[in-house]
This record gives sequence, structure tokens and C-alpha cells, in this order.
Amino acid sequence: MDDTDDLVERLLVLAGGLMEDASTVAVLRESGSVDQRLAVVQQAARDVGALVEAIAVIRRDT
Repeated sequence: MDDTDDLVERLLVLAGGLMEDASTVAVLRESGSVDQRLAVVQQAARDVGALVEAIAVIRRDT
């Protein structure tokens, strides 16, 4: 597996994490505290940042 394949795999993992975050937020809307919802949103923001960085590397290297 080359570096691009590794980055694409990382993108898929991060995208899956974002989907899980979205599901968690949907559940927490009904029963979660503001702090719980904020923690999930902060994690999603970190995941988005990592996705943007990985995409930039792929574009630069291809």
C-alpha cells in the first residue's frame, strides 16, 4: 500500500467518525446535556480538520 492509499484509508476512517458523530448528536439532542453535545461537535471539528489536511496532502502528491 502506498502513501496515497494510506491517506485514502485515513479519509475513510475519518468520514466514518463524522457519521458516528452525527448519529451521536441526533441521540444527544433528545437526552444529552449541552456539554455532551459540545464535546461531540468539538470532536467532529477535529475530524473535519484532519480530513482537510489529508485531502490537501493527496492533492499535493498526485
